[in-house]
Amino acid sequence: MKPYALYMKSCPGDTDPRHYKIGVADLTDGKLRKRLATYQNAVGPVHEEKYTRVFVGDEKQVKLAEKEFKREYRDKIGSKEAGFSEWISDVALDELVRFVDELRQDYAIKISNVPSELEPCNMATCEEIEEWFRKKGG
Repeated sequence: MKPYALYMKSCPGDTDPRHYKIGVADLTDGKLRKRLATYQNAVGPVHEEKYTRVFVGDEKQVKLAEKEFKREYRDKIGSKEAGFSEWISDVALDELVRFVDELRQDYAIKISNVPSELEPCNMATCEEIEEWFRKKGG
């Protein structure tokens, strides 16, 4: 099983977020950090990019969770065009987190929260999340 992360990220610089990107990233060999670095590179040095929330599990479970997000929130995804298809608009973070709980309870999707002290995930904590997941036996 390949370890993966499901992340939620708000729009850069948004002080009252209502739009969240739901994405997935490989959780091996610094790939989570490389993905975040790509976003950081796009927003420049003034804003520190971060993943607001991160959930982890094996690749199949994480990708299934991502698919269910797209199904559940299809009416809140403005476009299927590249760069827009992973953004869920006009939604509160706590609603998205409740949906993760629903996925675990009603769909038996096995994804775990990362420790709260590792969130939000930024460039400094990406590798700590990978290390934590390895130690927990993921």
